[in-house]
Amino acid sequence: MKPALLLLSLMLVSCTQSLNVQDYIAWNQDEDNGLYQSVEREGYQFKLQYKPQELVALNNAGDLSGLDKTQLNEELEELKEYQFFDIHISSNLVADFLRARLSSQEEYYQRVAYFSTFAQDDFKLVEGQDTLACIMYHFERNYGIRPFQTILLGFKNTPGSQDKDKEVLYEDRILGLNTVNLRIESKNLNNIPQLSL
Repeated sequence: MKPALLLLSLMLVSCTQSLNVQDYIAWNQDEDNGLYQSVEREGYQFKLQYKPQELVALNNAGDLSGLDKTQLNEELEELKEYQFFDIHISSNLVADFLRARLSSQEEYYQRVAYFSTFAQDDFKLVEGQDTLACIMYHFERNYGIRPFQTILLGFKNTPGSQDKDKEVLYEDRILGLNTVNLRIESKNLNNIPQLSL
């Protein structure tokens, strides 16, 4: 390798930030890190967060004071096949978006059933020329504790996915909205720090 290329390679490696567990979690919670995107549609707000596999593993670990590195590495090995997102849905009309613009109480129960059971097929991930189906889905109802509801999404990881923009599409069938598009740019994915254990 030529000296100039070697120097450039060393500079690129040294630019990769490495953070301890607490700092890594804090970095991922910072909404200015490029891993968040939000859009508003007719009084509904959708906020997307890309969640690195390391963050998912740390969240699954629970108590971080007694973190088992071997167990964490085993879980990371399983998680590397997937990519994860959270979507927070809220309304500026009412505290619970499921109750916004209701025409009847029955409509509320239809919305609860839809997001709890049937909405998974309406979420897709577009990466370059590929459109991926949602293979993991969980709707977290919080019963008014927070001003938003959370949907956890998982998609298959594809080769070179870190170098592609991530566009999550939601094809609404119950709120009366056009397609919701939320995009995380690949340049932001490539700025994710490494987790130092």
